Amino acid sequence: MRRLFSRSIMLFVLLVTAPWVAGARTEAAAGCTPSVAVKVDPVEMVDDATTAILVNVSATASGYGTTNHLIGVSFNGVRNGTVQVDGRVVEVPSAITLPPNVGAWSFVLSAVDRGSPYQVVFVAQDQCGEIPKFAGVGRGSGGQPARPTPAPTATLGMPVPTAPVAMGAYNPAFPDDTRSLDRYERLSDRRMAIVHWYVLWGGWKAEFRRDDLEAVARRGSVPMITWEPWVGAGADRAWSLRSAILSGRSDAYIESWARGLAGYGRPVLLRFAHEMHHQPTYPWAVGTVDNTADDYRAAWRYVRSIFARHNATNVQWVWNPNTMGDADASAYASVYSALYPGDDAVDWLGLDVYNTGPSLDWGAPFWRPFAQILAPPYQAITAVSSKPLLIGELGSSESGGQKGPWISEALGPDLPARFPCVRAVVWFDTDKEQAWQIGSSQAAFDAFIAAWRLPHYASSLPELESDVGR
Repeated sequence: MRRLFSRSIMLFVLLVTAPWVAGARTEAAAGCTPSVAVKVDPVEMVDDATTAILVNVSATASGYGTTNHLIGVSFNGVRNGTVQVDGRVVEVPSAITLPPNVGAWSFVLSAVDRGSPYQVVFVAQDQCGEIPKFAGVGRGSGGQPARPTPAPTATLGMPVPTAPVAMGAYNPAFPDDTRSLDRYERLSDRRMAIVHWYVLWGGWKAEFRRDDLEAVARRGSVPMITWEPWVGAGADRAWSLRSAILSGRSDAYIESWARGLAGYGRPVLLRFAHEMHHQPTYPWAVGTVDNTADDYRAAWRYVRSIFARHNATNVQWVWNPNTMGDADASAYASVYSALYPGDDAVDWLGLDVYNTGPSLDWGAPFWRPFAQILAPPYQAITAVSSKPLLIGELGSSESGGQKGPWISEALGPDLPARFPCVRAVVWFDTDKEQAWQIGSSQAAFDAFIAAWRLPHYASSLPELESDVGR
């Protein structure tokens, strides 16, 4: 995916009706006070060939019901009709219903050839009639010659521009106490789709407990368990991949979890043996206690085969390699390809993204924007597989920059535009090596809640293809 950049587009007040609103009322009826105010903020995101127009819409209103108040959208004069996109017929929805308070939406209109004009018009309709509000107009400014097309080309997504992204969180109190999520969910009017915790085979939460899963399910969330084959005491040779797994020593333990998760029956994300390289602390990591890439792939498939025998098809397997500071994509490529167990053994790809700032001796020792951190490993991992991507741990320091704007950029509309394979994000909500937590400052907290309210976030885990958990 080519990286996109953005620039503002001039806004124009639409003074006359477009052809498709002929006959609509262009001013309020006598004695009628319009109840709606609409602000449209188009942003043009340009890649080498086309212009994708990301339109952020905010609307406020009062004194109306959801049945008589609509916002209509037109692209290049088309309303209640279709346009062609590279030979495909795409419907243009005419309206969406506003909730009875404040709403915010994002739309993406894409595939505008260089030099091709476009016009985006939003129309408010309330008890006073239908009144055009604002229009964004301009010309596509991609870097390649315009392609001949039989009709204006556009894609209009409503109200979510791309596939939805699930939000999740980790907190050390999970899964025993998830009350910290209540405030986040109340303020964002969203539900946390994923609740994440860690299990150590020889330590914390080692024994399978169905009650933990049931408690998370009652919230309407999906459990994600990072399943770590060790006791938490460093690179112990007794927990090498060959000693602990491939020898068969842990078969009974693995089977207890396979039976338990199969019996639970509902979806579970299992993030097994994550960060399996450039991590000298973990006894399953390649290069630690003589583990090899072949050992890792074999151990992964060995564990999966035990789950398959117990028909644990509800388990979705998350393969989550490590990130390597400011390494470029070529450095990642050989590492990821050597360690990948195969599409038949993986349901989700995973990456961890930390803006470490200048205060840590891992990551990169300086403040970095989210896109700069994610782009190289994203390029490498999506070359290995087309499976959906989950950011299993996401966090930013407060040291070295402004965390609030960092969160806005990381979780904002550019996420699905720049990184379309990302289908879930899990925030590392704790003060550990740094103040990673959501509420490390008021600015960080406010930015998180505002971003989570954007329409590309869903309150449930996206459904995957039928081969999940096979």
